Amino acid sequence: MRSTVNGVDASSAGLATVKQRIIDQTAAYEIEVIERDGTIEKLGASDIGLSVDTETGAIDELLQSQNGFAWVIALFKNNDYVSESLISIDRDMLSAAAKQLSCMDTADQTETRDATMDFDGGSFVVVDEVYGTELRLTDLSSALYDAVLSLRSSLDLDAEKVYLQPDILSDNEALLARVQ
Repeated sequence: MRSTVNGVDASSAGLATVKQRIIDQTAAYEIEVIERDGTIEKLGASDIGLSVDTETGAIDELLQSQNGFAWVIALFKNNDYVSESLISIDRDMLSAAAKQLSCMDTADQTETRDATMDFDGGSFVVVDEVYGTELRLTDLSSALYDAVLSLRSSLDLDAEKVYLQPDILSDNEALLARVQ
């Protein structure tokens, strides 16, 4: 079986082993936040109030729910279990840590802009959209929460579409029709 519990390998492991793996991984946990410009910032377990409670019975329930007779099917299927009762994240600490990331400094953010048209000499031309570095704290905090809950080692803000996106792109049919 290829199973994970909150991002921790639980394949062919007993309950005590899985619990210890989760405790070990959360104790040394760190997530890299990868920003659009390539900047990488790290947040540790203590920055976000990360803790684990292996006594809730959440792991027990997840592992006991597996059907031991379905092992042939399980060989070809990944089972990724996520339990919010197992991993605890202090949302206030997470939000405060997110606010401290350099990508949240509005003075350093590039404005996201829609594609537009401009008069260039004798004709109108399309001015390309700008993919800026503006983002919303709620979107960043939500993406961070989901990544930490699964104990992911990194969060690529661009890949997770955390940045504000332009609404009108340079290939927009209505914009192109207005230029012609």
